[in-house]
Amino acid sequence: MNKKDLKEKFNKQKPEDKLRILNSINDQLTMLVHAEFGTLPIVSTLAAALLVVATFNSKLLPLTSLIKIIISVLIFIIPLSLIVYIFRLKKARNIGEDLWETYQGKRPKISKGFWDQLLNESPLIFAVIIFIAIIIIFIRIWNWNI
Repeated sequence: MNKKDLKEKFNKQKPEDKLRILNSINDQLTMLVHAEFGTLPIVSTLAAALLVVATFNSKLLPLTSLIKIIISVLIFIIPLSLIVYIFRLKKARNIGEDLWETYQGKRPKISKGFWDQLLNESPLIFAVIIFIAIIIIFIRIWNWNI
C-alpha cells in the first residue's frame, strides 16, 4: 500500500479507531524521541567520566589543554542534551494533547496545582542545576578566577 491508499483507509475508520491509531503513533514517536535523546547524555557522561578517571594518573593521560577541551565539551553536552530532550518530550506531549482535543473536543484534564506543576517541571529544574554545576566545574578545570 502506498501513502495515498493508507490515508484513504484511515479516513474510512470510525473516530474511535482513528483516535486509537493516532495515540499509537504518538506513543511510538514519544518512545523514539526518548530513545534518540536518552542515549546522548549517557554516552557523554560515560566518556567524560573515563577521561576524568584517566587524568588521575598523569602517566596514563596528561591533563593537556586538548584533554581539558574534550572533557569540557563532553561535560557540556550532558545538561544541554537533557534540556533539549525535556523540551522534545514536552512537544510530543503537546502533540498528544492536541490529538486528544481534536477527537474529544477538549484537552485532557491535567492537574494544575502547585505541587503538580513543580513535579512536571522538576526534570527541567534538575537539568538547570546540573548546568550550573557544569559551569562551576568549567571554572575549576580552566582555573578561571571569578
